[in-house]
Amino acid sequence: MNCALAKGACNFVGKAAPLRFCIRNLSVRARRSVQQILTDATPAAGSEDARITSEGWIKAIRKTKKTTFFHLEDGSSIQGLQVVVADDNLRNLPLTFGSAVSVTGNLVASPAARQSVELVAESIKIVQENDHLAYPFKIKETHQPEVYREHLHLRPRAERFASMMRMRSAATMAIHEFFQEKGFVLVHTPILTGNDCEGGGEAFHVQSEKGDGKKKTEEFFGRPTVLTVSGQLHLEAAACALKRVYNVNPAFRAERQLSRRHLSEFWMVEAEVAFIDELDHLLQLMESLLKDITRNVLKKAPADFAFHMANVAEENHETKIVNMLENEFRRVTYGDALQILNQHRERFHNPPKDGDNLHRDHELFLVEHFGNLPLFITHFPVTCKPFYARIDDANPFHTLSADLIVPAVGELFGGSLREHRYDVIASKCGSGTEFEALKWYADLRRFGGPPCGGFGMGFERYLQYLLGISSIKDAIPFPRWLGHCDM
Repeated sequence: MNCALAKGACNFVGKAAPLRFCIRNLSVRARRSVQQILTDATPAAGSEDARITSEGWIKAIRKTKKTTFFHLEDGSSIQGLQVVVADDNLRNLPLTFGSAVSVTGNLVASPAARQSVELVAESIKIVQENDHLAYPFKIKETHQPEVYREHLHLRPRAERFASMMRMRSAATMAIHEFFQEKGFVLVHTPILTGNDCEGGGEAFHVQSEKGDGKKKTEEFFGRPTVLTVSGQLHLEAAACALKRVYNVNPAFRAERQLSRRHLSEFWMVEAEVAFIDELDHLLQLMESLLKDITRNVLKKAPADFAFHMANVAEENHETKIVNMLENEFRRVTYGDALQILNQHRERFHNPPKDGDNLHRDHELFLVEHFGNLPLFITHFPVTCKPFYARIDDANPFHTLSADLIVPAVGELFGGSLREHRYDVIASKCGSGTEFEALKWYADLRRFGGPPCGGFGMGFERYLQYLLGISSIKDAIPFPRWLGHCDM
C-alpha cells in the first residue's frame, strides 16, 4: 500500500500524530490471513515480506521425533496453512487441537505437493487453550448434521459449516452486485408489520407485557402486529417512487412442520419493478438473477464449492448446476403441468387436483420430466396465489404468476405481476378491519401507482440448490425451528 503520509507528502503543521498513526499501521501488513498467504506469490527467502504473523486455530496436529506440524486455520479459506515447529521450546508448548494461537515466523517454499508455502515458527503465543477432551467435535471425525445442531455455538468451527458460511457471504455479495449493476435501490423493509401479505395465518404475533408487574399482554402498537413473512407489500410502495427496488431481509413463519424443508426464521431476496406489464420480462429477470449470482459465486469461491461437491452434495450434483448455467429454463403453464401429472397419477401419494397448489413431489417430478433443468410453472389459478397477484384478462380464473422449480429443492422463486386496478384490489382486500389494515396498499393505485411485478427467492433454498445441502437447517448459521431457538 502506498501511504503518502509515510513518505511525508502531507504537511500537518504541529500535528505529528497522523504521521505516527500511518507508520504504525504499516506493520499490519505483516499480519495476514491464511487466504492472503496462500493466494500471494511466495516471498523471497529472508525478505521482509517473508516474515509474518498469522492468527487462527490449530487443526490436524502431527508430531515426529524432531518436528511438530499443524495446520493453522482462520476461517478465511477452506485450506489451512502448515506450520512447522522445530524449536524444542516451542514444541513443549501445549499445542492442542482447537486452541487459538498467534504464530510469527518465516514463510518458505513447501516441499509438499499440496501446498506452495509453509510457515516456520519462531514464536507461538497460546491465545486461548481448547479443552479438547470436553470439546464435542473430535479431530479427524465427521459427525452427522444432527450432532452439530446440538452445539450451534460451536458449529461454525466445523469445516463444512465454515465453508457454508463463506458461501453465504459470497452469495449475498453477488446478489447485491447483481441488483446494483441493474440500477435497483436497496430498501430496508420493516420486520414488524400489521400485514400478513401471504395470508397463510402462520405469522408470529407480537405482544408486550404491561409495565405494571402483572403478566398481562397488550398490543404495543394499538393493533395486531406480526413478524413479517415478506417485505413484498412495502417494496411495492417503494417501487412506486424508486421504480426498481429489492431487499435481502429475514422473514418469519410459525411453521409447525418438522421437516428438512422448513424453518421459522429464514432469509428472502425480494425484488419489485414498476412499469412492468409482461410476465415474460419478470421471468427473464428471475432467470438472470439465478444464473448471474451463481457464476459470480463460483468465480469468487471455487474452493468452497469444490469442497461441497466432494463432501456434502450427492454424486453428479455439479452437473445440475452446470446444466442450469448453460441452458434456458423450461416453461410450462399450470394447466399443462396438471395434464402431465395426471398421466402419472399412480406415482403420487397425493394426486394433483385442479385449483390446488402443487405438492413438492409433483414439482420434482415435473423438473425431472423437463430434463432436470429449472422449470417455470406459470398462470396459476386464483385460488393458489395471494390476493395481489394480477388476474389474467385472457382467463379470469388464472393469474399472471410463476414459480421457479429447481432439482432436489422444489420451489425456489415465487413471483407475479401485481393487480394494479383499484377496484379489483380493493375488492380482494376484504372488509372491516381486514380492509382497514390493507387500505394503504389499495391506495397506491389511487395515487399514481403503475403496474408492478416482483418475486421472492428463498435464500437458504438457493444455498441448498447450489451446494447440494439436504436439510435447510444446515444452510443457515443458527437455525430456528419448532421447539428450537437456542442461543
